[in-house]
Amino acid sequence: MRRLKDELLEEIARLERSLEEARLALEPEPRERGGRGALLVDEHKVRRVLAARRIRERQLGEDLFADPAWDLLLEAFAADLGQKRTTVSELCQATNVPQSVAIRWIKKLEQDEWLIRSQDEQELELTPQGAARLRRYFEVVGSALLLV
Repeated sequence: MRRLKDELLEEIARLERSLEEARLALEPEPRERGGRGALLVDEHKVRRVLAARRIRERQLGEDLFADPAWDLLLEAFAADLGQKRTTVSELCQATNVPQSVAIRWIKKLEQDEWLIRSQDEQELELTPQGAARLRRYFEVVGSALLLV
């Protein structure tokens, strides 16, 4: 009986996450624009992209769209836009791959100067160059990604 209850609670939690992801992905955004016609990029919009990716994986299959480096960068970018740091474990949870694979990608992104670790080695953040590159990317393709 306890096992059934635990399984039901886990399924309810999964459904709640799915509903929240769907709400984020479908929620309309204000049509604000910054200087030079650039789309304003914020944490909420990047999280909507992450939510849409999770929905896509559930609807069309996880194996078809495995892209852990992009998931890691999106999660780090959302944290950066929210003026937060993120932990290694939070970044690993942002991907749908085994933790060992996520950690290999984190190391690669550090080597390529996208991410930098804090002194205690547990927190990560985008490098200033990485944040600027992602901001430019979203300004260029933002409306194509349904961010408006």
